[in-house]
Amino acid sequence: MVERLTPERIKRNREFKMAAATFPDFCKHWEQNLRDREVNNLHKLNFSEKAGFETATYTGYGKIVGCESHQSKDGYSIGKLSYEEFVYYVVGKTKEEARSAIPKAISDLHTTEIFRWENNKWFY
Repeated sequence: MVERLTPERIKRNREFKMAAATFPDFCKHWEQNLRDREVNNLHKLNFSEKAGFETATYTGYGKIVGCESHQSKDGYSIGKLSYEEFVYYVVGKTKEEARSAIPKAISDLHTTEIFRWENNKWFY
């Protein structure tokens, strides 16, 4: 009980209240970053020819499915978000046809990212 009443712990508890209140917006911003990264990946497709077809892969991202903030045992603010990361495959007779083809997910990876609160903002 004494540990929770130290000035340092009181400061960390106040920081956590602010951090926890802002983490949902941070998660929305991070999800937009993932959307932007996926669009950028699509613009930079690296094609190769296989059996007379143009093929390429790129990384895409699912929606953020977990957005949680926690306080460590020592009182530090920690944010955790989770989403799926996909590798997509496109194919067509031409690069243009491949670009407009419906992508096929060939792998997916559950991704969890952890962030810390520092200087009144989430740090990454």
